[in-house]
Amino acid sequence: MAGPSKKKIKLSEAVDKEDKKLDSFLQWCAKEDFQLNPKVHVGREGSCAQYGMVAQEELEEGECLFKVDKSAVLSTETTEIAHLLKEGAASLHGDSLHGDSGWVPQILALMYEFTNPNSRWRPYLQLVPDFSQLDQPMFWTEDEIERDLCNTGIPEASSSDLTKMKLEYTSLALPFIRKHRHIFSEEVHSFELYKRMVAFIMAYSFFEPGEEVFNTFGQLANWQLLHMYGFAEAWPENIYDTVDIPMQVVLEEARRVAGPDDAQLLEEKWQFLEDQGAVSESGSFIAGMEGILTEEEVCESFKVLFMSEEEFREHQEKEGCCDCCASEEERSLSYDQLPDLPEAWRSLLAAAARLCMGKYRNTLQTNEQLLAKESWGKLSRRQQWSLLVCYGQQKLLHRIITSCLPEASQ
Repeated sequence: MAGPSKKKIKLSEAVDKEDKKLDSFLQWCAKEDFQLNPKVHVGREGSCAQYGMVAQEELEEGECLFKVDKSAVLSTETTEIAHLLKEGAASLHGDSLHGDSGWVPQILALMYEFTNPNSRWRPYLQLVPDFSQLDQPMFWTEDEIERDLCNTGIPEASSSDLTKMKLEYTSLALPFIRKHRHIFSEEVHSFELYKRMVAFIMAYSFFEPGEEVFNTFGQLANWQLLHMYGFAEAWPENIYDTVDIPMQVVLEEARRVAGPDDAQLLEEKWQFLEDQGAVSESGSFIAGMEGILTEEEVCESFKVLFMSEEEFREHQEKEGCCDCCASEEERSLSYDQLPDLPEAWRSLLAAAARLCMGKYRNTLQTNEQLLAKESWGKLSRRQQWSLLVCYGQQKLLHRIITSCLPEASQ
């Protein structure tokens, strides 16, 4: 990749006027020997959020925008307390300071630098958005999460994250903080600050492979974007949005329609599927913008569920080795192809989608009304994010229902 121009640019060429924080940051960049392409402008104008870098001239393919010296990157190796982190890892039985996430040393480094008024990175830390703007659900109240995000997958993910964070803070970070009271304080470097640092790292950190960096959110559904980054996209802008249909919901609906004579056989089939790894207690069938993403699991599970007893016994004897999905076409479950599935399959899939639809706080119709301009402006920011997540998932469930049962759309 071509390197940026070595030309020294004037601050006035790259900075918005009367922005002292940005001016201070760019002066710091010059001091740290950042190499900034003179074709770009740094500021708020043209940025999608807060500060950004906007091209003012045509950029060539592969042209470098800026270069940062490795020593200027805030890490466990460049922080002022690097030696303490290294000693801490050694004194706590080798690498145990890293814990399961591997983030504890980096979080401690960031906590120290963020609360140190003389930090080398002070101009940078003053420029980034206020930490209160990092509003992932782990900062929401339990009532907000359970009320507005039920059935989205976020309550479970957020609870799991908080449990792991609390464990790492109390078992690893806190002992380190207490050991170095001359630079740390339990009151200042609290669990609340620890959570903020985790959110900051999730939103702004990069992993270095020594190659070109692509800053993208990845192929994430809306619920994942809100969980990890604190925002969501309006339907249908997020082409990676998904919705889960818990496998247990499918089983629940299958039990409801099974006759008394079929109940025991159904349980045997489900146990067989669990033993084969096709279904699980906490698993889900997943649908995306184009159709069912877990085609193989749906195909195998539904074929077994609707086998006659004779067919199932023969399948058991072969230990599921028969080709349940004989062709590639049979495995493809796009919305256009769902109407071609056997009627029993379509009925069960649609019924399971309906059960999931009923678990949200509001109906699809109510959420459509809330998205209207006059209602949208009355919602809090958290309510808006919640609405976008729920509405997107409901639209996907509705697509499943109307594809499986075309008459439902009429």
